[in-house]
Amino acid sequence: MNKKEKLFIAASFDEKSSEKINQLRLSLGVKNIGRLKPHITLVPPFLIDETSQTLKIFNDLTKKFELPITVTLGPAESFSKKSAVLYLKVSKSLNLDLIYADLQNAFNLIAQFDKKFIAHVTLARIRNHKNKEQALKDLCDICFDAKITSIDLMRYDFKEQMWHEFI
Repeated sequence: MNKKEKLFIAASFDEKSSEKINQLRLSLGVKNIGRLKPHITLVPPFLIDETSQTLKIFNDLTKKFELPITVTLGPAESFSKKSAVLYLKVSKSLNLDLIYADLQNAFNLIAQFDKKFIAHVTLARIRNHKNKEQALKDLCDICFDAKITSIDLMRYDFKEQMWHEFI
């Protein structure tokens, strides 16, 4: 039996958009911006047994996606008052919604998630409530267009405790 793989699916940005997002991350005190490139989480982490079939499904599906896609990011939000995650809201995009639906259906993941998923770009985790509220105020007017240039399957390396593109 194969070991389970932990994967997620990301929409990755062009260099200019990535730089802008990383500048925001740096302004929030994030030190390890090189650990994971800026992205929109399309399908949150899930466990899977069969990676060769997963890669085939993913490659077949992503061939039909029309890229690049321009989306509007901002303002900054948080999932809840208790959540430490500060993220950029992703504007509604029919193209992105179709990609999201295709991915969910192809991987039969809809039943795995018990709460409504919000496509987002994580900026930082700010545990101090006052600091998080201040950051939300500071970034309330942030809004810019970003170009999605690829849809990537990301794999978690349990040994390194890092995410990598799964090619």
